[in-house]
Amino acid sequence: MQGQKVMVEFVSANPTGPMHMGNARGGVLGDTLAEVLSRAGAKVWREFYVNDAGNQIEKFAASIEARYAQLVERGMEQQAAERIVQQDLSTYVGHVFEDVSRQWLMRQISSGNVPVLPLEVGRWWGTDSRRHETVDVDVAAIGLDGEVIAGECKWETRPVTSDVLGTLAGRAELVRRQASRVLLFLFSKSGFTDECREDARRRGNVRLVTADEMFERQ
Repeated sequence: MQGQKVMVEFVSANPTGPMHMGNARGGVLGDTLAEVLSRAGAKVWREFYVNDAGNQIEKFAASIEARYAQLVERGMEQQAAERIVQQDLSTYVGHVFEDVSRQWLMRQISSGNVPVLPLEVGRWWGTDSRRHETVDVDVAAIGLDGEVIAGECKWETRPVTSDVLGTLAGRAELVRRQASRVLLFLFSKSGFTDECREDARRRGNVRLVTADEMFERQ
């Protein structure tokens, strides 16, 4: 299979229903198959579909809207608004922040600030065989010369700690084993702890990016 191109699609979780063992099993089997094919010489691309569009999602959104409308009719609009701001909005913005982070990285690559020529910048899912769990990387890319870019996005009210950086470094090794070079990016709404900044300085291959830096005028 040397040089043959293969795409492996797996998991395909349905966000309108609960996660179940089938989702976990599909992730393990799919990633294992992709790894076997890769070691056999094939050029493998992993695809993960979330099924986040279509009739089911439209009905799901309509049901949520109806639920909030009921709360408003019962005079509970203040509680509903607080729930949206404190929980639901943060979850939604977190996903948007991941997309914005990927776009920011592509602009940095295009302007020559990141010396890597990636085939694509996206999200990566795989299996950590040491921990026996499925993991993901918010921002991931593999360069033409075997480099790996891995990034973690945190839209939280507290600064990012060095533990997050350590976890990201471990997951970067899973994106591509024996990478020629690894570049790590941490994207944070609320900055970084002093310990995290010191850890990043010591590693030498880490860039810490705040939301303010991402959104400032170029």
